[in-house]
Amino acid sequence: ICASCSPGFHSEGATCTANVCTCQGGTPATGAACATDGAAICGSCDAGFHANGDACAENQCSCNNGVAATGAECSTHQGEICASCNGGYHLDGSVCAPNVCLCPNGVGATTLTTQGCETHQSVVCVSCDGGYRQDGDDCVANVCTCDGGTPA
Repeated sequence: ICASCSPGFHSEGATCTANVCTCQGGTPATGAACATDGAAICGSCDAGFHANGDACAENQCSCNNGVAATGAECSTHQGEICASCNGGYHLDGSVCAPNVCLCPNGVGATTLTTQGCETHQSVVCVSCDGGYRQDGDDCVANVCTCDGGTPA
């Protein structure tokens, strides 16, 4: 017969029995950390959750120009972590960055220009260097012809 029980235990008849805690979104506390049998006390939280007092709460992420990550993909509470990006943006690590297009012999489009860049690093020109002209999305060399002479 026990006169009293150690922290983390409770009296059950003539014996002391270890407290058993519960925890949604994590691992229940054990030993002295589980002060009351049947209490909702978490010892640690699963991926995608963070400690909120004795409980585990789901992480909430944000994402500018895209869709925020959820669940285990949202690894840091209140972090900017994107699962996918809106049109004109691409994932750069965990954030959505504006697409930037290439333009040999000219100036490439970006998400922010009137002639949008839908696919990051594709060839879309907004203007051409001297000696080149716009041909669709590309800049091509000017070709001069001269009937009866030498072209410039």
